[in-house]
Amino acid sequence: MRNVRCMQVALENGIVRLLLSKPHGFLTAIEYAGIDNLVDTKLKESDRGYWDINWNLPRGQDRYQLYGVI
Repeated sequence: MRNVRCMQVALENGIVRLLLSKPHGFLTAIEYAGIDNLVDTKLKESDRGYWDINWNLPRGQDRYQLYGVI
């Protein structure tokens, strides 16, 4: 389902809700599992869509990666 607000577009599927700025399309919010916003609201709307990922490989090796703006 898609909801359109004045300056945002909300995309939601019952599990996750994404808020995109209008007209630029910046990812401004990710709502999931009762958490209002998984992205950093202290940053400008155009600078919130970063992901950092940690995962464990066999034998206890850790990997970390920072992805740029999505």
